Amino acid sequence: ASQPAAAAVHYKSIETGLPYAVILRDLGAANLEPGTELGLFDAGECVGGATYQSENILALIAWRADQKHQLPGFSPLDAMELRVRASDGSERTLIAADKGYQFDNGAYTVLSLADIVQLPTTYELGQNYPNPFNPSTTIEFSLPAAGHVTIEVYNVLGQSVRTLVNKQYDGGQHSVEWDGCDNSGQRLSSGMYLYRMSVSGHVLTRKALLLK
Repeated sequence: ASQPAAAAVHYKSIETGLPYAVILRDLGAANLEPGTELGLFDAGECVGGATYQSENILALIAWRADQKHQLPGFSPLDAMELRVRASDGSERTLIAADKGYQFDNGAYTVLSLADIVQLPTTYELGQNYPNPFNPSTTIEFSLPAAGHVTIEVYNVLGQSVRTLVNKQYDGGQHSVEWDGCDNSGQRLSSGMYLYRMSVSGHVLTRKALLLK
């Protein structure tokens, strides 16, 4: 059975007095770590939040708008967005607002994350974009399961010049930005660089071109 979720610290919402339950089922499919926060959003505004411990089903309380009394919140049939925030501060979207999931017009909404969350099936390191770049570029990567990720940048001599990532990540899609600087914050010279991701015994490498 569902149970009240622990309060969220970072996903704060205004309690309008009109509570509404969103039942999240099959939370194990989202591959969340205990302590991960879940935030429910409507048009960019947080309308409810909770902290995941280890439940497979929980009831996240959202707050419904009341136009008569000018109370903020969501309105029935509004697009729903669900974000998660890990204990290390990294954030990702589990349900995007453009995916067609809506707040129900009834007393509650039930969402099965097993039907929604599609974890990658392989480890992938995307081509940075833009490329060539100046002054910064974005690197996307995908994980089929949680793992400790290291992403390092090397010059053409094979010397490590920048560590972009060195921490634990949940399974899913992630991204990191590189500002074209080395570990000391100094701007690197124009040229070709390699960036390498290591995770769970997998090593993937791509090239990036920095221009000035």
